[in-house]
Amino acid sequence: MSQQSLEGSVSKIIYKNEANGYAVISLTTESDSEVTVVGCIPFVAEGENLKVKGAYGSHATYGPQFVIEEVERTLPADLGAIVRYLASGIIKGIGTSTATRIVEYFGSDTFFVLEATPDRLCEIKGITQKRAQEIGMNFSVHSLLRSLIDYLATFGLEPLLALRLFERYGSGAAAIMRANPYILVSDIYGIDFAKADAIAEQMGHEKESVFRIEACLKHQLRYNYMEGHVFLPEEGLLFSAMQMLAVPEELAGLALQNLVDTREIIKDTIAGMPVCYLRECFVDECYVAERLCAMAGNQTFLCQNPVAAVDALETNLPYTSKQKEALDAILTSGAAIITGGPGTGKTTTVRGMIQLLENLQVKHLLAAPTGRAAKRLSELCGKDAKTIHRLLECDIDRKTGNMKFARNEENPLDAEVIIVDELSMVDLSLMASLLRGIRGTARIVMVGDVDQLPSVGAGNILSDCIRSEQMRTIRLDEIFRQAQESAIVVNAHKVNKGQLPNLGLKDNDFFFLTREAAQIADTIVDLCKRRLPERQGYDPADIQVITPTRRQETGVQILNFKLQEALNPKTDRTKEYQWGGTTFRTGDRVMQIKNNYDLLWEKDSEVGVGVFNGDTGVIKDIKPKDQLVIVDYDGRIAEYQFTMLGELDLAYAITVHKAQGSEYKAVIFACGKNNVKLCNRSLLYTAITRARELFIIVGLEETVAAMVDNNKKSRRFTGLKTRLTQGGSML
Repeated sequence: MSQQSLEGSVSKIIYKNEANGYAVISLTTESDSEVTVVGCIPFVAEGENLKVKGAYGSHATYGPQFVIEEVERTLPADLGAIVRYLASGIIKGIGTSTATRIVEYFGSDTFFVLEATPDRLCEIKGITQKRAQEIGMNFSVHSLLRSLIDYLATFGLEPLLALRLFERYGSGAAAIMRANPYILVSDIYGIDFAKADAIAEQMGHEKESVFRIEACLKHQLRYNYMEGHVFLPEEGLLFSAMQMLAVPEELAGLALQNLVDTREIIKDTIAGMPVCYLRECFVDECYVAERLCAMAGNQTFLCQNPVAAVDALETNLPYTSKQKEALDAILTSGAAIITGGPGTGKTTTVRGMIQLLENLQVKHLLAAPTGRAAKRLSELCGKDAKTIHRLLECDIDRKTGNMKFARNEENPLDAEVIIVDELSMVDLSLMASLLRGIRGTARIVMVGDVDQLPSVGAGNILSDCIRSEQMRTIRLDEIFRQAQESAIVVNAHKVNKGQLPNLGLKDNDFFFLTREAAQIADTIVDLCKRRLPERQGYDPADIQVITPTRRQETGVQILNFKLQEALNPKTDRTKEYQWGGTTFRTGDRVMQIKNNYDLLWEKDSEVGVGVFNGDTGVIKDIKPKDQLVIVDYDGRIAEYQFTMLGELDLAYAITVHKAQGSEYKAVIFACGKNNVKLCNRSLLYTAITRARELFIIVGLEETVAAMVDNNKKSRRFTGLKTRLTQGGSML
């Protein structure tokens, strides 16, 4: 729709959320008509005047509404409107009675008095000098914040950013930003370098500004951190900045030295190569190396006779020699690693460890990186397992918006042994937080499949620890007889060895359906909707489609659209809400796609906080009146405001990376003409090992062969292996 303009006075606040500025209001226009206006209008109050630009739309329940894109605000001039504005609670310390008395006394000069001479409020009976000063200060803060919001709006920046800038810089926020708009390029403010660079250009900043070059260098390190790299080689970092900014090497070098001098960037040498870290990455890596080396050096025994303790477990279940070695490791080593592929007995070994610790009455805890992985660990071991975030009691720092953990060096976990499953998924930052929450005398057992994909976040913890050879590592490599009967297990190991899986099987748990790229999506839809439910009795909820990519004709986006229409079509009974290009419906399978440490959930009488990247649930209800979507995460009920729906994605189909740590009854793998970088052995191996009962590949045999042949793993710049081999942090 074409953009339109409206102007009027706020007559009613229907809904508002001060945390993000979203509001639903009734606007009385110049023609005295009432229009429902929705959008981001922080600190909106009855009586103020608005000029809004946007477009008319229609809400499924509430009918026509005007969705704003831009807003210009002015304080009310009409005396009645001034009373309503002040009485709205927008200025702390002024209620309806006080607002009425102030306006009756000062009339049209009210706002001038509040801003310039608030002491005059003492002229009104009942207002003390102290209260007058407080009201004046609150009005001043509110005015400054509104001005900052309006100023940022000229650059297309959201009001939430103004709140964060004001919290940090106070009344000087606008001036500080004008002097250096690149302060916006940080995790706290969430503005990318390109946006800040455009703002700086609009303000007239020089292309060779030192602020610009410094921001670019930090941006390069942050961007590559998101791609998995803990550091960058100094030469590569400088070259990237020079190419991106078209500045000479001398200026780039000077800017880098400035950042090194202020310790925002740390220079170090890894394997003889000068490298650069963001400070927090350097601290985390050094800490992880130091703690793991210290734990590995702990050779005290948990019992007097470890051999006898392990032998006592074999009364009901015999263990292999490697499994016995793993059981011994938990009793005699401060840090141990258990790795192996499917069918090699990792779960049996972990169960044995738990029984061993219970026999010895040793306090222990189980953890995994994701909710699904923790749930699976609980089900397989019959013991409570938590996500690492929940184990560490994560919370949000209200001032910075960053995550924090209640469990740390000052308040460590009450356990002597921590067993962490799916460690290949744990990134550097989370590993550092976990180790900070483990007391110095405790020991850790890290369990995972080193041949799976590395963590989505930066680092390659499991691989680095194994390759360092500094911790006791037991590789389970014997496939048990029962597992040998599974084509899923057999083919997973074949792929891991660089052999083409048997694609001709037709009567087991592993199938290959040859389809051209254009046919893959429709075949997958038919499998999920008709063939697997009708012929093999699978509930569509137990079938997970996974794919290497988000885009292309076999990517997440197209598959989710088609699967939603097939498995959960619109009916008279379903509710739905459109967010961007996605329609969310009651009954949809959805996934949280970013960590939200502040989102409350309820389960029975328990109240918790935090829903994390990769958590999967089902939409139970959509409440248009309350602007809410209700999602059930295995009994944990979370409420999403409509403005938060960018954190959710449909999950009928997900990427292989998102499937890590999870296991599904049936998995369908879309194997089209994928990007060369995605066609690698590790990704295919990870995909196969997600299936418990049935694995189906739909697609092209040449793509399967290309993935098996390609054993190239993207190199990640990490220094953990080097630090471990040299005995610690190297600070």
